[in-house]
Amino acid sequence: MKHGFRHRYSLRVGMRTASDRIKACRRKAIAASIAIGACICALLPAQAQAQANYANWYRYATAATVSTVAPAVGDLTETWTSADGRSVEARVRQPRQGAEVVVTLDIPPDGADARPYFEAMVARAIKQRATRLVIPPGTYRFRTESGIANGQWVIRGLSDAVIDGTGATLLFALNRGGIYVTDCQRLRLTNFAIDYDLLTSSFGQVIDLNGTPALRIDDDTPVTVANQIGHIAHYDRETLTPDPDNIRAYFGPGDTTFVGDQTYLATQFTPDMIGKTFLVYHHYDGAAALKLMGDPASSRQTEDITVDGIWIRKSPGMGIVAFGVRRGVAIVNSRIVPPEGEAASTEVDAMHVYVPGGDLIVKGNTVSGAGDDNLNVDSPVISVRGVDASGSSVTLGDYSYYVRKGDIVAAFDGGMRFQDLARVTIAPSQPSLRTTNTFTLDRPIQNLSNTSFIRDVALNGNRVAVIGNTFINGGNVLVQVPNVLVSGNGFQGSGLRILSSFAFFKEGTGGLNVVVDGNTFTGGKVTNRYNFPFAALSAYALTTTLETSMKQPNRYLAIRNNSFDSVPQACITIASSYHSEISGNVCNNSNTLNPGGFDVNLINDVDVSLSGNSLNLLRPLYVYNSYVIY
Repeated sequence: MKHGFRHRYSLRVGMRTASDRIKACRRKAIAASIAIGACICALLPAQAQAQANYANWYRYATAATVSTVAPAVGDLTETWTSADGRSVEARVRQPRQGAEVVVTLDIPPDGADARPYFEAMVARAIKQRATRLVIPPGTYRFRTESGIANGQWVIRGLSDAVIDGTGATLLFALNRGGIYVTDCQRLRLTNFAIDYDLLTSSFGQVIDLNGTPALRIDDDTPVTVANQIGHIAHYDRETLTPDPDNIRAYFGPGDTTFVGDQTYLATQFTPDMIGKTFLVYHHYDGAAALKLMGDPASSRQTEDITVDGIWIRKSPGMGIVAFGVRRGVAIVNSRIVPPEGEAASTEVDAMHVYVPGGDLIVKGNTVSGAGDDNLNVDSPVISVRGVDASGSSVTLGDYSYYVRKGDIVAAFDGGMRFQDLARVTIAPSQPSLRTTNTFTLDRPIQNLSNTSFIRDVALNGNRVAVIGNTFINGGNVLVQVPNVLVSGNGFQGSGLRILSSFAFFKEGTGGLNVVVDGNTFTGGKVTNRYNFPFAALSAYALTTTLETSMKQPNRYLAIRNNSFDSVPQACITIASSYHSEISGNVCNNSNTLNPGGFDVNLINDVDVSLSGNSLNLLRPLYVYNSYVIY
């Protein structure tokens, strides 16, 4: 049925407030035969002030809607109208090239380590100012790691060039980084495959070993005491797809004991797992196949890197990682897909962008078999470790290495309540990457304490376009930064999360000015965490106590024209959000593994509008502590 027929809805009362005004609003709704816990009501004074504070933060966090670099012919550019009506533009510059200068790889002798030959090619290209580096067809085996960075092929200081490896496969032997790119600008990597000569995954079954649950790896994959177990996931061996129940277990060093005959013991194996088949990932937290690394301490920033037509077959860790790149990353027309007949591509995330600056384009890719997130775009939530008596000198942990003089920072308490903004006037000249750093602010922030958190506007990420990709199984797509478009993607057994979290990973600015338009969601896995009704498309915010925030750190979400079919839980859940539009979405056959669930859940929201959605006639909408406009 379509929205607009209010009195035909069967809605669950969920409003919780001490306000007599809200109680009266609820009674009026119930009297009208609409079992609804929300309606159009004015905000209380304290709530109105909180929204005004968040509006100030939102203005800073979403200000950079247009790329900071000038356009040029050939650049990759995406433009769209944001949820709050502004025009957004993301741009990744392509190599600026004059006359073509080609450098070709000297092919290593049979059995030789390929690393020195690839490093020599890059050195010659920099010296000759080459515009094109050619890797001839073939398989190249890397047997050692570079001594200058965590990579088996380090590309440093190369700009305005294309590395073309049509027909080539780079095969890495070590559980270390594959390709490591740093101090490069306007660089395009194209048309080659990346693989690892390591056991990254296998299948096994939990058995009863003399009354104790144990994991036995299939005989077709021989293992020894040298083979670790990082985590396991309930899988269908025949279809190479995860079971919708999403049973998983994670292990650290020493958690598993190899007892021979392909068998491991661990306390994480439980009786309810006996008889089930699991996909086994064999590294705790392995290295990335391709890492794009930014370094604020460097005189040259890594920016405008394009990954085009790359196939990552396997990785002991992540597939593609961009860490601290201040702006300009494009991942296009590429695949992170396991070889035929295998289930796993990466052991953890397929693509992860940490500490982004802006201008990220992820378009036309296929991702399948990731051990965790298919794509995670996050920004850091930095813990406050100390505040001096004046309140203007603060010591920060976590990602404070990336905070620079002149940056604007915003402070929040553990419940995600916005506190204030300030500018960094003094920053360490040589910041520490792994310990704390101390900064001076232009003014004290009231109530700042060791339980507060800092977000740096310069590190929030901005202008992100995720367009026309196919995400198959694996984990979800996480969007945790401002000014985002997610459009025309196919989610097959995967989902979309728009969020911020002060718990666990401490990441995410939140869903600020995000458009989710014209995507398809089919199938998926059950997520039962945080006492929260998850959906194929979920927007939420978690406090330090793992509760859904009563505040609204997510602001301006447009959820339009998406289709959902045979999803195990709800189609859409919007929580802790201000000004969300949910329109034109079609929800077919939801809650296949969650009988009695609703198509759409609204929790702790303010100013939600719904129109033109096709939902279940009997259980379309659950509303809790929210203000909704029909």
